[in-house]
Amino acid sequence: LLLGVNDAALDSGSASVFEEDYQAFLNQVKEKLPDTRIYVNSILPVQQKAIDETEGLRDIPEYNERLSKVCKEAGAVYVDNSDLVTEECYKDDGKRMRQRYYTAWIKRAVEVAEL
Repeated sequence: LLLGVNDAALDSGSASVFEEDYQAFLNQVKEKLPDTRIYVNSILPVQQKAIDETEGLRDIPEYNERLSKVCKEAGAVYVDNSDLVTEECYKDDGKRMRQRYYTAWIKRAVEVAEL
């Protein structure tokens, strides 16, 4: 799963509401698919120019802290991919990623899921 950056980008976004909603979402997934192992990707960091344009993106670290906590409580695997992001990975908007990031991300997903 990779959800959350749009929640952080909302000016009226709330990390506590995000946490509650994500927890409810994971509970629904677990209820519908009880034998499924759930992997949740961290929200990726953004460059300062993206934060300057969308103030709420400044809160991504807090969202990730809450996301990690929710995953731990739900028995989901939290996958922090922020270490894969380098300056060269960003597109011009400072928040979307170029192909080189996604290649590394897929490799990480395969490793974490032990595929």
